[in-house]
Amino acid sequence: MTDKHTKKPHYIHRMSYSAQEKLVGVFVIAALAILFSLFTINASNLHLFEDYIHVELHVKNAEDIALDTPVRISGIQVGRVDRIEITPKHMVSIRVKVFSSYASMLRTDSKPNIRLSLLGRSSIEFTAGNPDYPELESGTVLIVDEPLSIDDLMAQLTPVLANIEQSIADFSAIVAAINPNEISQLVTNVNGITHDLHNLTSAINNGEGTLGMLIHDQAFALNMHQTLTNLESAIATAELRMQDLGPVITGLQPTVTELGNAAPHISELFHETVIMLSKVNSTLTSLEPDVQQLPELMTRVNILTEQANRLLNRMSQSWILSSGKNTAEQQVELVPHD
Repeated sequence: MTDKHTKKPHYIHRMSYSAQEKLVGVFVIAALAILFSLFTINASNLHLFEDYIHVELHVKNAEDIALDTPVRISGIQVGRVDRIEITPKHMVSIRVKVFSSYASMLRTDSKPNIRLSLLGRSSIEFTAGNPDYPELESGTVLIVDEPLSIDDLMAQLTPVLANIEQSIADFSAIVAAINPNEISQLVTNVNGITHDLHNLTSAINNGEGTLGMLIHDQAFALNMHQTLTNLESAIATAELRMQDLGPVITGLQPTVTELGNAAPHISELFHETVIMLSKVNSTLTSLEPDVQQLPELMTRVNILTEQANRLLNRMSQSWILSSGKNTAEQQVELVPHD
């Protein structure tokens, strides 16, 4: 009796030998198809079956240039170096091949240049030519200006690296000089400012304060708008008044001009006024003795006047040679002077 738990053999062992051969053949053909597809794609990308032209470059120093060094035009790889030789004049001859699909970019005004790189791969770059000029023919020889060497590039980079190093040292010194307690206090202050700003925005959102009322209270906003309108009207009225005062100011300009012209003579007039006042003062000083005697003189005149009045009264009372008519009492009175 066969055991129910006996494992069945794998299906590949149950296939016939010819079926196994067919399955292996399918896998091999599929692998070959994939490999051929990849080769075709890479061949199109690598321009394996594309025509090209040769351009020969002569340079004194071909540092870091080797076979398969890329050739670029406007940053696009258009070919590669395929030969390096030394000419009889001890120049380095570099032959590059440029794919025909890009050959139209090379014109008689195109200039080659060797680009050295410290980090990546060096390359040969052509400038794109003017379409109005003829195309470069295959085998054309061009002279390349001597490029900077790696040592020259390093010499140019040395000051930059020194500045970077100094900047890093300065930054490290600044970081070392920072007091952690000051940083903590700064963070505390920033937190306090943030808290205050939060309270301020909360108060504004709740309609508190002038700004909050201006945003949330329509009546207050309307009053503020009315106040600003009145202020604007007052300013406009003031401008009109200033325009009305324009003719008055213009009329005062001649007076101001005359005052300005008289200004140089003010000192002279002031000097003459001082002299005149000095003369008046001298005159008053000379008259002072006479003025002091006037009260005594006036007193004597008054006494004489009173005596004359008494004498006239007596004469009128004893007059005997008057006419026959009743004697009239005639009195002549002299008024004393103060």
